[in-house]
Amino acid sequence: MVPINNFDTVAGGRILVIWNSAVIDLYPEDISPQVIHCRILNKSSQLSFYISFTYGLYSVVNRRSMWDKLLELGEPLSMPWIVLGDFNSVKSPEEKQLGVALTWYEFKDFVDCCLALGLHDAPTMGCYYTWYSNNEGNPVWCKLDRVLLNNEWLEAGLHCGAHFSPPGCLSDHSPVRAKEADLALQEAQTQLECDPENPAIRGSLGDLRRKAVLLAEAERLFYYQKAKIHFLKSGDKNTKFFHDMVKRNEARSSILTITKTDGTIVTSAAEIGHEFVAYYTSLLGIEVQTLSVDSDVFVWGPKLSSEHALELCRAVTPLEVKEAIFHISDNKAPGPDEFSACFFKRAWNVVGDPVFTAVLDFFRSGCMLRQLNHAIIALVPKTEHCPSVTDYRPIPCCNVVYKAITKIIADRLAPTLEHLIDRCQAAFVGGQNITNNIFLAQEMVRQYTRK
Repeated sequence: MVPINNFDTVAGGRILVIWNSAVIDLYPEDISPQVIHCRILNKSSQLSFYISFTYGLYSVVNRRSMWDKLLELGEPLSMPWIVLGDFNSVKSPEEKQLGVALTWYEFKDFVDCCLALGLHDAPTMGCYYTWYSNNEGNPVWCKLDRVLLNNEWLEAGLHCGAHFSPPGCLSDHSPVRAKEADLALQEAQTQLECDPENPAIRGSLGDLRRKAVLLAEAERLFYYQKAKIHFLKSGDKNTKFFHDMVKRNEARSSILTITKTDGTIVTSAAEIGHEFVAYYTSLLGIEVQTLSVDSDVFVWGPKLSSEHALELCRAVTPLEVKEAIFHISDNKAPGPDEFSACFFKRAWNVVGDPVFTAVLDFFRSGCMLRQLNHAIIALVPKTEHCPSVTDYRPIPCCNVVYKAITKIIADRLAPTLEHLIDRCQAAFVGGQNITNNIFLAQEMVRQYTRK
């Protein structure tokens, strides 16, 4: 295996490609100052695809030859294609923090190139910002390195992900590594996105970065590491673009890596699943010692009248069950039975009586069929880049009959809450917000300071 480079096309060289010849065959097809274009054949699966390695030059004008080269290479392709490297350009103003504000002129060419070729960002983990200015007095963070996939890659159902470790180990960029992360630096970068003017966050980034570089260098000595669109809401037309976007969303929903609490990165689907199961088992599946309820406390609090108590205990009616079902949105995600609320509404003449019987049986007996209580746990990322299991928010997708039962209970409890909860408890009072009391307290303190 002889490494491939573009040293003959540009002074000083820009790109060096090294691969494992025991796993793949790599055939260079085009070498230019900013792009090396190759075809790869996987020896075990015989899968063939194209890959382009990039290193963009430092000015908008000089980078235009790179965009032209990518258009020249990509437009005739009908095979899976992956483009990765240092583009020296961002795709939006949000991908740069601090420093001089960006203009549309500076990233328009990159955006146009991606649109013309149908290139989309691959799922990524690790650091969002991949370049650091190395200037402690005037720090700048940018996302200059990325991995892009074409529509054919998504259509083939191929999986690809990138992990960006902290910038600064070998250069001021984040090397795309499979098993390295610094959660503290990632958290600081996330906070910087939310509050870019915070001096405390800006001051801590330098120390965190230096620590990340030190840890990355120490690890390098021990290990060798291998490298929802809104206008589709109504279904859109049955076009290739529609199906490409569906595949793109499916690819972005894949969880390709997870960082464990000890800092190691898991890439196996089985191990990733085990990490999530173990985490939620520790939260939900373990019995803990609890304190008994002191019934004397209820004597001092507000109590429901006999009329309200009777209203809560009255028998459930067929109309009540139907209203509960029909108030559930058609587009709500189905539960394990895979039947949506829309199905029950359309087939109510057929399924109405069995559903009412099932709901009534629960309220009479107090027991629920175990299968009705099953749910699918959907993991919703809290941020764009989620390295650990704690960075996902679990959302249960319950069966429709279960939703109907809970809605009936909630609807009956709603009129009684104002008789049990003090108006000061704004978080539990309809039409109010917990922040109302905070604003009120701030305003009172502010007024007290005035003469």
